[in-house]
Amino acid sequence: MVKSEVYYPELSRNFFVTLIFFLILFTPEKTAADRTTQPFSFYKKHDITLSLSSGAHFILNSSEFFEKYREISGGNVNYFRVQPDINAALGFNISKKFKLNFSINYFQANFEEYFVSDIAPGISSDINENFEIKSIPFITNLEYIPTNGQFRTFVGLGAGLSYNKISWQENIPANNPDLLRTGGRLYDKETLLPVLRISSGLELGFDHALAGNIYWGVIFTSSYTHIFRYPEIFSGIGKQLYQAPDYIDDNIELIPGSLSLNLGFYLNFN
Repeated sequence: MVKSEVYYPELSRNFFVTLIFFLILFTPEKTAADRTTQPFSFYKKHDITLSLSSGAHFILNSSEFFEKYREISGGNVNYFRVQPDINAALGFNISKKFKLNFSINYFQANFEEYFVSDIAPGISSDINENFEIKSIPFITNLEYIPTNGQFRTFVGLGAGLSYNKISWQENIPANNPDLLRTGGRLYDKETLLPVLRISSGLELGFDHALAGNIYWGVIFTSSYTHIFRYPEIFSGIGKQLYQAPDYIDDNIELIPGSLSLNLGFYLNFN
């Protein structure tokens, strides 16, 4: 069985993202008195916001999964490829300091690899692994806005449900029906799971209306999302192993936490 040195490239990037998250969180907001221009009153009275943003997505806590994956499958990969995060949100002011925000996200993580490993005692074969996770969280966020103005920061806390689809396909070209390990669809399930989120951000508004009382601006957000995802991910391949480890049917923590760093635009409807 081929082994490789374990390296997690996403962890070094996550340090940078975490640093930005806390810089946003604790950056003081300028008040109208601090600015030489006149205050933008429409930012204090707008009722509805609609935003669309996208950006980098960084996964956390995947080490246990990959350690067990390499031991069981014989593979070498140790990180997921992560697609850009896409976010859409609809917000309603409930007071001068608080806003209720309904958001939907889409993000995807996957890996594919080819390697040679034992599929039976004394028998080796080429193996191709395709693993994919799709997540669509639906979250209700309560956001706190320290001050309202052309530039404003916010922090938020949210909860909801996440649609998740996990698929794992193993292809073994030299398929022998007399052997236990023949590959195939090792895991394919769709679930709804609870999700929590903390977020912070900065809104930069513009004073020129697009049409009537519709204004727009740029929004920068960072967030940490925790999906309670603990599948029996190795139960399928366990049925094809001659000697399966004791944990083969255990629930394994699979990318529960992730960081997002998004940039986009929003509309204000007064």
